[in-house]
Amino acid sequence: MLPSALKNPNYARYAVGSLINTSSFWVQRLCFGWLSWEMTHSEFWVGLIAFLLFFPIVIFGPLFGVMADLVDRQRAAIIVLIVSALLTVSLAILQLTSLLTITSLCLYAAATGLVTSAYSPLRMAMIASLVSRAELPSAVATGAIIFNLSRLTGPALAGLIISTYGVGYALFTGALMIVPMTIILGKVTFHPSSTTSVSQNGFRSLIDGFGYVSRNSKLIGYLILSAVISLFGRGILELFPAFADGVYDKGSTGLAILTASAGVGAIFAGLVLSIFRAEKIIRAALGTLGILIVLFGMTTRFDIAVLLISLIGFCITICGVGTQTMVQLLVTDDYRGRVMSIWGVMGFGGTALGGLLIGVISTWVSLSNATLLSGIACIVATAIFFFVYKDQYNER
Repeated sequence: MLPSALKNPNYARYAVGSLINTSSFWVQRLCFGWLSWEMTHSEFWVGLIAFLLFFPIVIFGPLFGVMADLVDRQRAAIIVLIVSALLTVSLAILQLTSLLTITSLCLYAAATGLVTSAYSPLRMAMIASLVSRAELPSAVATGAIIFNLSRLTGPALAGLIISTYGVGYALFTGALMIVPMTIILGKVTFHPSSTTSVSQNGFRSLIDGFGYVSRNSKLIGYLILSAVISLFGRGILELFPAFADGVYDKGSTGLAILTASAGVGAIFAGLVLSIFRAEKIIRAALGTLGILIVLFGMTTRFDIAVLLISLIGFCITICGVGTQTMVQLLVTDDYRGRVMSIWGVMGFGGTALGGLLIGVISTWVSLSNATLLSGIACIVATAIFFFVYKDQYNER
């Protein structure tokens, strides 16, 4: 049994703010996805918007990782959150005044992705500064529960507001939900972090971070595993708007249900990870993931799809949070921001590329067949990974 991070009052306050803030993230994500589908009814545009939301972390994530090791993480996170809120408010105004086009939506998606890529390494590095090393696995798992609980609350709230008032008001609500986290971040206490390995030369620090990763083969393996999960697993989650309306004819309500069902499975995964060691269950979850994606691509019934998405959300979270936990435990604090930014590149970059690839392939074959191919690719990639790393990742 892992020690509970929520018994730490400092982390408990942070967790409350994180729940509200990540609910805002899911409100924004649902709005972006629904707007792209509503404006174009094209799987390609839905995939492109998802790509633009996540791809900036591939380019800028490592640079922001250097920043996370170099600056005051607490103050930087507050600034980034304020920028995020202002960006969301301006998008809401454009939508409400009927000035929003698919081109401007793409620009906003890219800008939002840039802000997310700045906040991501700060968030992951801050967690380790709030708890003891013994509490860290529990803190990461609790963070996953919070993130995916918000996957229930955020889409449910967004779906209700969209159906009643419209997307613009949902975006305004998402912006307001960022405010509590900025206040809480100003009040929590962070442990001082070591910066002995961080040079004021950003480029040198960046290269030093990659060098640190290259010297740890097990760390490399977990980073590759993150990429596999994101590319072939999380990619299909970015096409939910097309599935909800184009395949199952359920509209924005169906989109909220699919998103929430993934959150249900992910919450259970977070509970499992808060009890058991991550390395013991990653392999089983990853081995199951590809099969579930294949079944999801084959089903035409919405109720079965909802069940499969819950199971897929469970497996993706076991793998994704499990690898993040192992990376956090393998890295020292003075390299944490840079290494976690590389983890973000693998995770979010894979999601961006996966969503775009499925969207593009769907223009040649059906969306269901594109999903089926993604599941098969996940099975093959998993088999190759564990064959190559069979000595390092054998469970004992």
